[in-house]
Amino acid sequence: MRKSQLWLVLGALALVIVLFQLPRVVVENEKVGMETAPSHDFNVPAESRLTINTLRRSWVGESDIQKRLNFADSLASLYLDFQMLDSAVWFVDYIKSTDLVGRELRVADLYFWAFQRTPDAAKAKEYGEKAGSALRQLMEKYPTNSSLKNRLAMTLVATENPMQGIQMLREILEEKPGDAETLKNLGILSIQSGQFDKAEERFRELLVTDSADLEVLFYLGMSLMEQAKPEGKQIMESLAASDVNPAIKALATEYLKN
Repeated sequence: MRKSQLWLVLGALALVIVLFQLPRVVVENEKVGMETAPSHDFNVPAESRLTINTLRRSWVGESDIQKRLNFADSLASLYLDFQMLDSAVWFVDYIKSTDLVGRELRVADLYFWAFQRTPDAAKAKEYGEKAGSALRQLMEKYPTNSSLKNRLAMTLVATENPMQGIQMLREILEEKPGDAETLKNLGILSIQSGQFDKAEERFRELLVTDSADLEVLFYLGMSLMEQAKPEGKQIMESLAASDVNPAIKALATEYLKN
């Protein structure tokens, strides 16, 4: 598979997992009052329209700043779930500019999820910079938090200095050998850079700890198939035939077609 196709598959994995977790409707929102928040128009059932329209009206009409921020948070989460990333980030920007007291981690999470889910390189850079800035502030408060450090490292990989992020991931492994989140991130980066043997090593190590992780198994199958190893096709065929995880099943099926 060509490198460009690999990037598409890797970017699609997080998105497909999200989409398979959503209800089989798409949410509509509408312009409310004089606010300038983004708006989308979709042909969806009235019940789904009601949810987001009610949230937006509540957000526009609420005078209490904390309640207003809560509505903005709910809207940002909803837009993220339905892959409306510009709208999600708009509301996160609003939260960040209005009041960050007690919301620093939430803002960093929302930015990072937008960064992870966009298939657009320019948007990934934009969202990654926002997430990175929020994560750096949190790292000053919690310098030993490996999950925050992992996320910051992944945003750095999307910048002009990716080695800084990779080095940060390696530092985490030195501090916490076998850290699952770090091993997975390094494995994904190895696939993206065409180092399939290194990716295989990372994912095999992860499966020793948790053999039921189908996402890791998918990545291992990809790494093996890119090395033309028969085991990779066997793994992908087993995932494509399984109904345990519809998202992984769909990706494995599509990968085999390519």
